[in-house]
Amino acid sequence: GLGTAMPPFSTSTRYTDCVSTPSTCVDLDMFCSGCLSPVSGTIPSEIGTFSVLQELGFQGNFMLSTIPTEIGKNTALNYANFNSNVGSGFGFTGPIPTQLALLTVLTSLFLQNPFSATIPAVAIANITSLKELWFESDSLTGSLPTELGDLTALTDFNVLDSDMMTGTLPTEYGRLSMASTLRLESTAFMGTLPTEYGMLTDATLDLSVPGGLSGPIPTEYAAVDFVFFPFSSGLCGPNSASNSNSPGPFP
Repeated sequence: GLGTAMPPFSTSTRYTDCVSTPSTCVDLDMFCSGCLSPVSGTIPSEIGTFSVLQELGFQGNFMLSTIPTEIGKNTALNYANFNSNVGSGFGFTGPIPTQLALLTVLTSLFLQNPFSATIPAVAIANITSLKELWFESDSLTGSLPTELGDLTALTDFNVLDSDMMTGTLPTEYGRLSMASTLRLESTAFMGTLPTEYGMLTDATLDLSVPGGLSGPIPTEYAAVDFVFFPFSSGLCGPNSASNSNSPGPFP
């Protein structure tokens, strides 16, 4: 099969070089979009010995792994991308480790694979340096953590294809004043649109996945750069409620 044709990450030259000289291992971003030599397999627990590692990524590869708890030892990380190709058994799985809380200089975190867990709210909220945060998993459960509203450095916050997540849209996300993008997509989100999101005046606010959202469209949303709403008969409001390319309806 495809997996047998690809070398394990643990035997790749870049990884073995890091094992040989961990004190100089800074970059293990294995980005492989259309490249000829993707890697597969797991992330060894020894990853935690690379004390100066700043970049770790797997986009375009074919990993079949959990995120080892030892990741919490990589305290110099500023970029972490756990976004393997999925299908045919590939992808990152399991829980999102709470040890991510120890990565206090991390600015970009991508968790875009079939992680089967809730979002570890306190752990992620502890990474106050985050500017980019992506969750994209159809097996994440639970609700959107209100604690993530404390990540006020965020410029790009996305929760996509997360149809097993439920609950309401946290009003606390209105505090993300640096956000240029806020996308919250689940067909199971319920409740009303928080008026607090009207304070995100420089953002693209994408709430366009149809779900159980209902009630009026807050007039405060007129101040937001772009707003996208779902095709949902549960929402109502005047056209003046948004500067949007939204499908409406706005009766």
